[in-house]
Amino acid sequence: MEEKEKLILDLTSMDVKSFKRSQRKEACIISKPTSEDAARLKRDELASLQAKVGNLCSKTLDQENEIKVLGLQLHNANKEKAHVAKELEAVRKQEETKSKLLQEKQSFFLAAENEARNLKTRINQLTEDLQAAQKQIENLNKRIERLAIEKEKESSALKTCEESVQNFAEWMYTLVYAKRKVAFTDYAKYSCEDIEDLKSKLSIIVGQSRENAMQMDELKDLLTVRDKQVVELRKTTNRLTEEIHQLKEVDQETENAVVPSIVVTAPGDLELVNCAARRCAGRKHFDLPVPYLLFLTSLSLTAGGLACSFSLFEAGVAVGKSVWLLTPIGGLVSRCSSRTHQ
Repeated sequence: MEEKEKLILDLTSMDVKSFKRSQRKEACIISKPTSEDAARLKRDELASLQAKVGNLCSKTLDQENEIKVLGLQLHNANKEKAHVAKELEAVRKQEETKSKLLQEKQSFFLAAENEARNLKTRINQLTEDLQAAQKQIENLNKRIERLAIEKEKESSALKTCEESVQNFAEWMYTLVYAKRKVAFTDYAKYSCEDIEDLKSKLSIIVGQSRENAMQMDELKDLLTVRDKQVVELRKTTNRLTEEIHQLKEVDQETENAVVPSIVVTAPGDLELVNCAARRCAGRKHFDLPVPYLLFLTSLSLTAGGLACSFSLFEAGVAVGKSVWLLTPIGGLVSRCSSRTHQ
């Protein structure tokens, strides 16, 4: 048995060619004549060993082929493992890039929200300034109507004074150049004090009429300037009204807008997007106009919000200038009215 095990070990450790050479040597050794029984036993034993050796050789060849196949599979698996490792590295880099991009877009989103709040407060301020300017325009219109009425009254009074001056001039002409003698009743109508008083009043009336004429010219110029400013202010008012209406429509569109779904591959991106979705779902009203809604959907900002804020700022400056320029007209008109009353 020990010899058989040793032979089996030798057969497993050697290849087929060396085994055949050793088999030939053993056959030569066994072929020596001993005894017939021993030779027959050895032949039987050798036949059984040859059968076993054949089986072992076939098994060895099968195992060798299987080892080659397994080696090839292992080589392919190593190649696939390296390819998968490269793909995982690329996915990891892409995930890092996406996380950085998402953080940048979130910072842009917060900046856009702050810009929208500032824009809304500026719109409210401009609306208040516009209402104040409209009230001042109404007050100026009322003052102009009152001044027109006072102008008519002063014109009638001036006409009466001119008629009295004309009568006085005719009377003086009659005194100086009349061929007929002046009756005593004509002298009795006017005394010296009345004449002096009338002369002083006449000089005052002439001075006031000249001053009133100058003030009327100045007032006409101011009224033309005021009409131009009112036209400009109305244009600004209409433009601001249109912009406010557009912003209200934008808010309405923002409320009815549908945010498209975003495909997220990385777990960090999914968590950040879910956080942003919960923040958006908690709001009943969006304060953002269409450009910021587009920022939410496509994560890209436009210049529409900035252009709208600059146009509103220029409109507010125009309203302030118009209101500031309208202020001196009221002072001049009040001075003119006080002088006419005197």
